Amino acid sequence: MDKYDAQGIFYYSPAEKGFAKNMHRELGDRGDIFSNITTRSIRELAMLLSNCDMFIGNEGGLRHIAQGLDVPSFAIFSPRAEKKEWLSNANDRHRGIEPDDIIKETKIETPKTPKEEYELRTPERVLPIIDEMIRKYVRK
Repeated sequence: MDKYDAQGIFYYSPAEKGFAKNMHRELGDRGDIFSNITTRSIRELAMLLSNCDMFIGNEGGLRHIAQGLDVPSFAIFSPRAEKKEWLSNANDRHRGIEPDDIIKETKIETPKTPKEEYELRTPERVLPIIDEMIRKYVRK
């Protein structure tokens, strides 16, 4: 956030509200992160996304909307969601990372639990990809 003088939005489902609010507090209730934005419809959500420079978040419906609007997107896939299924139109502008990417790259043994698979996606692996995408598609 500081590196790019950026703002962020924690957008969440009702079931994720507590987690998002807690994460915002853990980040120091920064004024450049918003966890109070809601939409009343998918159309409003699409309008919100259309005003964003980039989507960074979990694989899911929100990422699909961002890609449909051609907002550069980077998705973090859960251990059970495969990029080949859910990011079928992957290209340099719409990317993601899944545990298999890291397993293949590092030639490590396949983790035995979903928790171990989640732990493969570290900031050191994710941030260089996001930096590259920001340089290419946001900071022109």
